[in-house]
Amino acid sequence: TKLAADTITGSLRFANSGSEATQAAIYRQVVSPAVEAIRRTSPARIVIADGAGAGNLAVPELVPLGIEQSVHCYIPGSLSHYRVDWMRDREWPDPAWPAPADFDGYPWDRERLELFYSPWKTLIEQGVGVHLGETGGSNHVPHPVFLAWLRDVLELFKGMGVGWALWDFIGESRFGILDTQRADVKYEDWHGHR
Repeated sequence: TKLAADTITGSLRFANSGSEATQAAIYRQVVSPAVEAIRRTSPARIVIADGAGAGNLAVPELVPLGIEQSVHCYIPGSLSHYRVDWMRDREWPDPAWPAPADFDGYPWDRERLELFYSPWKTLIEQGVGVHLGETGGSNHVPHPVFLAWLRDVLELFKGMGVGWALWDFIGESRFGILDTQRADVKYEDWHGHR
């Protein structure tokens, strides 16, 4: 389990991007003792657990712990991670939104996103605070395609009352809004960044 503390807000985050193999019962068993220890020393501290399955899957088994949850949205990965340098061994479908097919041949559109992320709405209805802790896309995705997908993602989570954060990554493959080195965008200087 990874821990990251935010000393300004006093929040504590567990398990950045729980793996695909994270089983809810095991996840709860691992997190429970830590939550109990935190509550003994800092009862008002905000505790956030990332969803399972790389942050995509809500974990209702954690609701009794009284902690918040963070969702990640990189679905479909064939679009958000298009031609990233750490996934070079893949055959990439041409990025489009709506996406005619992901790596497994399934089509994606806003309706499918809404269905896929609907368990997070259920958590919210149960009083769990949810934050879209990561989203974004590769600078290799054509900008109009990226913007259409991101608009649907942000509107979907805004409709659930969920705040969000873009994931910035600077490397050979860049995510985010600053210094992306996209060839299909007109940049403006902003405090030394583009």
